[in-house]
Amino acid sequence: MSTDACEFPDRSRSKEYLPQIIFMIFIGGCIFIALRIVQEVRKVRHRMGNLSKRVSLVDVLSYRADLYFSSDPLSKPIALLCMTQVLILVGGCMLYACSPSGSSLHSKMWQAWIFIADSAAHAEYGGIVERIVSFILTICGMLVFGFLVGIVTDTISEKVDQLKKGKSAVLESGHTLILNWSNKVIPVIDEICLANASIGGGTVVVLAERDKEEMEHEILESLATLHNTKVVVRSGSPILATDLNKVAASSARAIIVMSQENLEPDESDAMALRVTLCLASMNLQGHVTVELSDVDNRHLIELVGRKQVETIVSHDLIGRIMIQCARQPGLARVLDGLLGFEGHEFYFSRHKELDGKTFEEALYYFPDAVVLGIKPKDSEKVNINPPGDSVFRPGDEVLVLAEDDDTYSIKIPTKEELEGWQRPKDESEIKTPHSTGVRTPERVLFIGWRRDLDDMIVQLDEYVLKGSELVLFSQVDIKSRTKSMEDGGLNVKEDLNNLTLKHEIGNSISRRHLQRLKLESFDSVLILADEQLELDVTKMDSRSLTTLLLIRDIIHRNKPSTKTSMASQFKSKVAQRHSVCTIMDQESWINDVLRGESKKKSGPKCTIISEILDPKTKLLIQSSSVSDFVASNELISKALAMVAERQEVSQILQEILSAEGQEVYMRPLEKYVFPGESLSFFEAMARCRANKEILIGYKLYADPDSVVLNPSNKTEKIKWQSSDLLITVAEDD
Repeated sequence: MSTDACEFPDRSRSKEYLPQIIFMIFIGGCIFIALRIVQEVRKVRHRMGNLSKRVSLVDVLSYRADLYFSSDPLSKPIALLCMTQVLILVGGCMLYACSPSGSSLHSKMWQAWIFIADSAAHAEYGGIVERIVSFILTICGMLVFGFLVGIVTDTISEKVDQLKKGKSAVLESGHTLILNWSNKVIPVIDEICLANASIGGGTVVVLAERDKEEMEHEILESLATLHNTKVVVRSGSPILATDLNKVAASSARAIIVMSQENLEPDESDAMALRVTLCLASMNLQGHVTVELSDVDNRHLIELVGRKQVETIVSHDLIGRIMIQCARQPGLARVLDGLLGFEGHEFYFSRHKELDGKTFEEALYYFPDAVVLGIKPKDSEKVNINPPGDSVFRPGDEVLVLAEDDDTYSIKIPTKEELEGWQRPKDESEIKTPHSTGVRTPERVLFIGWRRDLDDMIVQLDEYVLKGSELVLFSQVDIKSRTKSMEDGGLNVKEDLNNLTLKHEIGNSISRRHLQRLKLESFDSVLILADEQLELDVTKMDSRSLTTLLLIRDIIHRNKPSTKTSMASQFKSKVAQRHSVCTIMDQESWINDVLRGESKKKSGPKCTIISEILDPKTKLLIQSSSVSDFVASNELISKALAMVAERQEVSQILQEILSAEGQEVYMRPLEKYVFPGESLSFFEAMARCRANKEILIGYKLYADPDSVVLNPSNKTEKIKWQSSDLLITVAEDD
């Protein structure tokens, strides 16, 4: 067979047909697309029925383009790529058709791309047809690159906006996660930053349905330093699992669910329940602390979250604190020092040296801490102030009050030192030189109204003696009050054993209304944050401060000594500008109240406790020294941060702030120490242990503005004065 029979077609001749082939493919593609469009128009008109005449080809094309560009994130780059390829194909064919023979199609396509990419590339061409084609391609190239720049700009803008809105994922673990936003978030972050300072910092992540930039601005404006802690803010919903995964909720060390702003208490608790349910469905590494508004909802949250969830009922906690502070003047500063991480806080630690030792012995083993209790290895319950003969077993942890977790260590004293601290009193010292007084029924005044007042009334009933009277003063009518208490489960006739209720209606910032109450006859007055103004902290604090100053002025003017002469009235007004009474007089009065002698020595004088919401108001009241106060939002924030850091702290707070179990007391010095006697802290501790009390600090008459908790030198002798106070933890009063 000859080789001519096996010859392949001429390659040069096949190149001549390549433009026609490409053109035919292009035309066929256009016809196919046109047929699909016609078919789509028919389908749309068939679905539209009577309205089909209104649907045009442009409408269908616009609808399909809109659907494509909105549903596919890569639609714009793909459209740009297709447009460029069509221009290269069509432009290459046109240049090939008008060029002299000998040119190849692929070279003309490359030339078309040059015209599209470079707007000045067509200047060297002299043929009129080539110039027209190149000019058209250049104009189309400008549109293509304009489209490209727009796509790049939009992509960058969307990414920046996504970062601004907090939509990106958080790549952290072992962090503290705060869900929802309220006026307590800033203090909580501040407390967590203080807690993280000892370990060199940490990470706090905030997820809330607010603008990310607004939250970041508020945090930076409010917090001067973060103590090397990173604060990451994300915008999203805490009830969505996708948003919770975005902030790495499953790997968080602790989660704090804040009550939501601008919602009724029941609605806020319902949202907290939903968040808890969402968290319960995740495999969490840490525990959850939930802030609630109503104590009746606590059981439901704990039932859903089981052992991983701890609850802080804000109103209930503040109510307990206010009642205790009203009955013990000066206690507010002590509790403020115990809560939070700025001063001394509660810590758990394991020490092998304590195995086999009694709790009584362990009290003197920590020179830089105060031992408060035992946490058994096989139990979740913390035993605060257990019997002195309780023995530490292997694995048990000791509960201490210390400045930080790395500031204390165990140091076993010698036998001689221990005997010196624990030496018993002489027989002549067994009876204290001053009587601590006999408790009598009390008169208490509540100013303001809020929905959980029934819980406060029940708490107060557990503290006072039978025959005590509680006066409720607010602008709420008596019928509404009765219904609110009944809805809260309080039956006044059956549930109250020691208290009798009396209702008064009036305005708390009206001097005339306050004067008819005979304020000087009350043992204590509690100014509560009214529920109608609770969301407006500035307005509420203004009313509380006005009420406080009015009450002080009315009581001061009703003293017999202030009505003796014009001169004394003038002096009292001048003194009132700085302080209603001197600090030293207040300290003496506090001691008289704690002894039960205030009414005998100086006539009636009441304790005034005001609830404030804004920390700025706290500074104002502190500078005036006119009253004890409870900074409710700040204390709740401290409690939330403490429980978030260590779950067992919730048990401690529940016990020391209730009428049952161990509480914090301000004891007159004469109960355990003689005035003028020189004793060290450990020696005074031994005196207190005779009554099964734990001494945790003191308040000196020489420095009435400071409360000393866990003194650094517990062996240093202190010369005690009659007006000094001892701060102890004991089971009852």
